[in-house]
Amino acid sequence: MWTFFTNPRAVCYRGNTYIGWVSNAGIVGITKVNNTTKEATHFELEDVSTYVIQNGGAEIDDHDNAAVFIRQDGRITCYYGAHNDPGGVRSRTTIYPEDITEWSPAIVDSPANATSSPNVNLPTCYSNPRLLEDAEMMLYHFRTGSPPAAPHAILFANTQNTLNSTAFYTDGLPLIQSTVAPWKTQRPYVQSVVNGRNRVDFCFTDGHPGDSNTKENGNGTSLYHFYVEWDKAANKARYYTSAGVEMVNPEAIGVQAPSLPIRPKHSGGSDPTMIWNGVNVRSWGWDIVIGFDKRPCVLFTTYDDGAGSFGFSNQRYMFSRWDGTAWTNPVDITGANVVPSAQTLVREVAVSAPGMGTCGVNGFTLDEPCYTGGCCFDANNPNIVYLVNTVIQTPSNNSKPSFADPIGLRELQEWQTNDGGLTWAKVRDITTNSLPNIVNGRPYSPKNHDGKIAVVWWRGPYSGWVRTFNTNLWCAPA
Repeated sequence: MWTFFTNPRAVCYRGNTYIGWVSNAGIVGITKVNNTTKEATHFELEDVSTYVIQNGGAEIDDHDNAAVFIRQDGRITCYYGAHNDPGGVRSRTTIYPEDITEWSPAIVDSPANATSSPNVNLPTCYSNPRLLEDAEMMLYHFRTGSPPAAPHAILFANTQNTLNSTAFYTDGLPLIQSTVAPWKTQRPYVQSVVNGRNRVDFCFTDGHPGDSNTKENGNGTSLYHFYVEWDKAANKARYYTSAGVEMVNPEAIGVQAPSLPIRPKHSGGSDPTMIWNGVNVRSWGWDIVIGFDKRPCVLFTTYDDGAGSFGFSNQRYMFSRWDGTAWTNPVDITGANVVPSAQTLVREVAVSAPGMGTCGVNGFTLDEPCYTGGCCFDANNPNIVYLVNTVIQTPSNNSKPSFADPIGLRELQEWQTNDGGLTWAKVRDITTNSLPNIVNGRPYSPKNHDGKIAVVWWRGPYSGWVRTFNTNLWCAPA
C-alpha cells in the first residue's frame, strides 16, 4: 500500500525493482523483485503503528510508505515516517549494495532545528529525495507542520551520508506557503521530477480538493508549476517560473533563498506558473515527467458536479505539457467520467460513488470523495499513461458473490498518445474482471525500468487511508 505523494515509490536498478510500501499492520517495508524471474524478497524497516494515534486508533495509514533512493555506491536508502510524524523524517540505509537483508539502524532527522531551520516545524509527512548530480547536492522536500495549515518544506545537503544529521538539515526552509486566505490555512500537495542533472521540476495544488474551506465562495484548488536549479557559483538554489523567470519574494526568509516561500495566489514576486485554474472545477496532481523535448508534462484529476460547479460526481484525468511558451490546454485523456456518477448494480452488488474513500464503507469514518484510482506516466515514455478507470463488466461466470459495501470495479489500463497529447487511445486492459470489492489503485512506473516491470500498483479491498485496506502489490511489463 502507498500514498501518491511520497516518491520514488519504486526504482529499477541493475535488473531488480525496489518497491517501498506500508502494510495493513502499520509496518513500513521494501520489496526487491528480480525483473526476469519475478522472485521477490521483503524486508520490514520499522513498525510505525504506535507513533501517532489517528482518528482514535493505531497508526495504520497509507501515508506511511517508504520512498526508495539508490545511492551512487549502490546502497539503498529508504525515507519514511508516520502520517504527520512527531519525530521527523525517518531513514535506513542498507549495509551492502543491492542487498536489502541488512540495514543500518533507523535514523530520525528532525527539521525543526531552532538554529538552522527556525521556520520549518514538526510534524512531517511525504518524504521525497532527489539527486542533483552536476551540483553534487541532495534535495529533499516534504510537508511540515500540523494540517490544515501545513506548508511544504525543502532542504539541500552536500552529502548522501544520512548518518550526518547536521548536514542533512542545515538549509530547511518553507518551500510553498500561500499568504492569501483561505489558502494560507491549506497545505499544498506536491509532485516533482529530476530534469537533467541539475534541475528539479515541481507541480502542486494550493490545497486539498476535499477540505471544507475550499468548497465555499468559489475557492478551489488550482495546479501550478515551477522549477529549481542549484547555482554552484553562488552556492544556493534558484527558483524559476515555467518560462524561466527567476522568482523573487520581497518577504523572503533568508538571503540564501530569495524566492521562498513560493506563494500561490499571491500578486507579484514569487508566483509560480498556473496550469489549471481550479476556482470552480478543482484539481489534484498525480504525476510530472520530462518529455522527449526536455519539457515538463503533468497528469492531474479534476472534480466537479458535471455542470462546472463544486462537486465530486464528475472526475476526469487531465494531461497538459509546457510547449516552451505556455501550458497547453488540458486534455481529458479518457473523454469520460472515471468514477460512477450514481449507484450502479454490478453482479447484484452496489458500486459506490464517487470516490474510493467513502464514509461508512467497511469502517472508514472519514469522507474522501476526491479519491480516484489514480494515474501515472510511463517513466521511460511520456506518451504512455497508466490509469485506473471504472469499468462496468459482465461477469465471466454465473457466480453471484455478495460483498458488504463494495468499492467498485476499478481496472488498470494503458493509454497512449501519438500526437503530443492532443488525443489519447486505450492500448490494453492490464486488469479485467476484478471482483466488486477489489480496487486496483495508484499505479506507479519505476524509475529507469527495463520494460520487464513497467508499472506497479496495489490491488485489494480499500475503503480509505486509515485502517481500512488489505491490499497486495502487483506488477506488469511494458
